[in-house]
Amino acid sequence: MVQPVLDTRCVRCHDGCKPGRSDLRGTLDSGRVPASYRALIEGGWVHYFDLTYGMRHFKAEPLSFGTLRSRLWTVLADEHHQEVTLDEPEMRAIKAWIDLNCPLWPDYIYRPDRPGAQTAQVR
Repeated sequence: MVQPVLDTRCVRCHDGCKPGRSDLRGTLDSGRVPASYRALIEGGWVHYFDLTYGMRHFKAEPLSFGTLRSRLWTVLADEHHQEVTLDEPEMRAIKAWIDLNCPLWPDYIYRPDRPGAQTAQVR
């Protein structure tokens, strides 16, 4: 749901070619993770909980995570992004993705069993 929005609104400037700019393309790495996902998560543009297996979990306070704490919205509102306009469905798709804790896959298939995973290096 999110990659088509990034492809339409962001990739023309964030195509991985310019140093210092996030790569928001859907290009998959060896772990079959899109460049856009890595850029948004590892770059700290979206606020999410890293729910690594075996990690001690805690209760989050309301309004302490997700869209409200994501830097992405501040950046989209700055002077460098005045030409970027998300319509209502695009904005909802990105906000829902962030508030659902930025899921990587749209299903619960075990990563080594995913189609094409035979050739991918699983992290």
